[in-house]
Order: sequence, then structure tokens, then C-alpha cells
Amino acid sequence: MEYKERAEALFFIEKKSVSEVAEIVGRRYETVLRFLESCDGYADERASRKNQTAKARKSYKEQWEKSNRNIPEHLKITGDSLRQEHYSAVSILSREKYGDS
Repeated sequence: MEYKERAEALFFIEKKSVSEVAEIVGRRYETVLRFLESCDGYADERASRKNQTAKARKSYKEQWEKSNRNIPEHLKITGDSLRQEHYSAVSILSREKYGDS
């Protein structure tokens, strides 16, 4: 099997990275990358992998935040806490502008 066929199968079917494909087929990274870029579907595959990576990263960050940021309950920002803070600010500003009534 020619290296191009093998490289294409490894990248598109087995979902190997370009560096892994280059190592397996015994060609330089640049050579394999140049060949894969000329293949139909490379741009779509790359975009798909980029989206998967972004989703995985977002999920990891959310999980990390949950497990490593121990914010005390009274410091967490919620809709109710924002509403209460807004009411307090309005009350203070109203007193400053119109005086105590």
C-alpha cells in the first residue's frame, strides 16, 4: 500500500493526528501535511476536530471550576443576589438625589 493511501486512512478513518500519521508511514510531517491538505475533506475534518477540541476544553474548564473553586455560599452570584444589590443601589441613589422623605 502506498504511503498516501495509508496516510489518508490513518487520518480520516482512524482519526490519527498528522504527527502520528507521519511517524507511522515513515515520512516527514511537512510531507504528510502537504498531502493531506490536498485531499478532499481535509478542511471539514480539521474544522470538526477543532470543534471537538473546543467542546472538550470547555467541559474540562467547567469541571475544573466546579471542583477547584470553593466559593462560599454567601459570595456566589445568583439572580436573587443581583436583584437585591440592584434594589439597594437604587435606594441609595434615590436618597442621594431626592433626600430622605
